[in-house]
Amino acid sequence: LRLKTIIMSVTSYKQLLLKSRPSGNLKDSDFELTETTKAELEDGQVFVKNILASIDPTQRIWASDGPQYMEELQLNTVMRAFTTGVVVESKHADYSVGDVVVGPGMVQEYFVGIPGQTVQGKLEPKPSSVEEIATFMGPLSVVIGLTAYVGLEKILAPDDKSIVLVSAAAGAVGSMVAQLAKLRGATVIGVAGSDAKVAWLRDELKVDHAFNYKTDDLMAKFKEVAPDGITHYFDNTAGPITEAFMMNSAIGGKVCVCGAIAEYNAEQPSGIKSWGMIITRRLSIQGLLVLDHIPKMGEFLEFAVPKVKSGEIKYKVDIREGIENYVATVNELFTGGNKGKLLLKIGDLPA
Repeated sequence: LRLKTIIMSVTSYKQLLLKSRPSGNLKDSDFELTETTKAELEDGQVFVKNILASIDPTQRIWASDGPQYMEELQLNTVMRAFTTGVVVESKHADYSVGDVVVGPGMVQEYFVGIPGQTVQGKLEPKPSSVEEIATFMGPLSVVIGLTAYVGLEKILAPDDKSIVLVSAAAGAVGSMVAQLAKLRGATVIGVAGSDAKVAWLRDELKVDHAFNYKTDDLMAKFKEVAPDGITHYFDNTAGPITEAFMMNSAIGGKVCVCGAIAEYNAEQPSGIKSWGMIITRRLSIQGLLVLDHIPKMGEFLEFAVPKVKSGEIKYKVDIREGIENYVATVNELFTGGNKGKLLLKIGDLPA
């Protein structure tokens, strides 16, 4: 009865349009919050109420017109985001009202979804709370969990003699990478942007060495704790942390490049200044785009679900509220204001 009431009452809904290409941090003026009319469903479609949107650094790239790995988002279209929502109306044989689904639902309250395209599947077993959904969007998601798993287990593959450096180590991906490296017996160095995050890495995640890139001399610290060089680096940031790694890398070191958040808002990215160290230390560097590794999702979940449920893998989620707060929420990623996986709550779960 409650879902039927929702369907009957929804005639329009809010969506956030990209209006201009941002310069530096995202600004409210780059977007427009508008109201759109609900369209009639066609056969094979579902109508989805968005509950949570994933907030990720890549959204800054999506808003730009620079080179990127997905089709360029056009101006005056709904801002891209991956979401989890609830089917409130269905004209698709495989989807029922009440199913919890995932996909690129965009920054909007509702959307007309096409299974296999904008609806990529159901969450099963079906979560019954926003908190359970948040777990699926954090350590057990493609964007976070599978990224960490592929980068650490498949690309870097350290052992108990390795020294693994993780930048943005208190973030959603970085914290999982650090824990996976510890599970393999490696010595782990984590870098974060506040004393509180450094303390969490040391006290909760049991990282061997943790540093604050804003206050610590990373060149000196890395040399102190890894005098023979850092063997593996999971790079979420680029910038000064990467420079410090290059100068303190071990011969034959391996690098997995997952992100470059220090560069995304820069008008002129700084690039790698110590490029010659790649030759001197014979480094192997590989980029990671998780969309190339979706077939490994089943393998990852078999590995990770028991560890997350038992608490062996720890995680944090940071849920902000309100579609109108999208810009401020995204910018938290670039100031370090978030604590764990950042999500934006767009709607409530139907009763």
